[in-house]
Amino acid sequence: IGNRIHSNSYAGIEIKDASAPEVRGNDIYSGRTSGMYVHSGGRGVIEGNQIHQNWLHGVYVRSKGSPHLMKNNIFKNDECGIFVTESSHPCVEHNEVHNNGLAGIEVKEESNPTIKLNRIHDGNTGGIFVLARGRGRIYENKLYSNKLEGIEIKDGGDPQVIDNEIYENSECGVFAHDGALGRIEDNRIFANAYAGIEIKDLSSPVVKNNRIYRGHTSGIYIHSGGQGKIVENDVFENGLHGIMILSGGTPWMSRNKVHDNTECGVVAHVAYALDSVGNQIYANRIKNVQTVKV
Repeated sequence: IGNRIHSNSYAGIEIKDASAPEVRGNDIYSGRTSGMYVHSGGRGVIEGNQIHQNWLHGVYVRSKGSPHLMKNNIFKNDECGIFVTESSHPCVEHNEVHNNGLAGIEVKEESNPTIKLNRIHDGNTGGIFVLARGRGRIYENKLYSNKLEGIEIKDGGDPQVIDNEIYENSECGVFAHDGALGRIEDNRIFANAYAGIEIKDLSSPVVKNNRIYRGHTSGIYIHSGGQGKIVENDVFENGLHGIMILSGGTPWMSRNKVHDNTECGVVAHVAYALDSVGNQIYANRIKNVQTVKV
């Protein structure tokens, strides 16, 4: 408690073998690897620490680590703020994760963390990155002002992304590609520079009951073999189209409201069978439904 731990050759603090210490109120910085390294079943409560400017990750959790990280300030680490891999299950709540070199939080390889009530922002890449069969319960976070996506899912990543605010990121709000899965539900996704949600490469998430609005381009963009279920979303006031389905995109769409977008409500390739009765598409500025030959 209350230590300054810095400039060590290995981790500032290492926890392993089911050890469960309380780590509170420390300043952990400038380590030559990660600030904290929790592995081999390590647990513990990590609360109220400043974890910054380490050469690898702020907190590295692997090999069935399951610490409880809360109310930490994790910033300016050279790689990820928090890196979770190898079937680890930490609880990450009420942290400020910002200005890290890679993702604010990365989850992979069967890990299934709980990530809730964090502010994840101003990262040099994306906010949260879930890949390689990573999962996670991601809810009630604010993800904003990251240089890439708010949340990126790929390669069998299958998170539950529920009731988050995802906004003002420099690329997409949520980007699902290369066989991504996941459930994206009850989120407010707005004011992102690219699409609110982009789906491609045989990815097939469930996208349900989100409010997707005021994006600089289209609300939802599905292309290059993207699939998924797009259900009961409210897509409005986007800078281009509400929903754009191009180049082999084949989502199942039902009970969406698509309205008041700057150009078209739905733009779809000619082979796509849009259910214009089962979705409410209205009051878009140029045209409600437009088909195109791509």
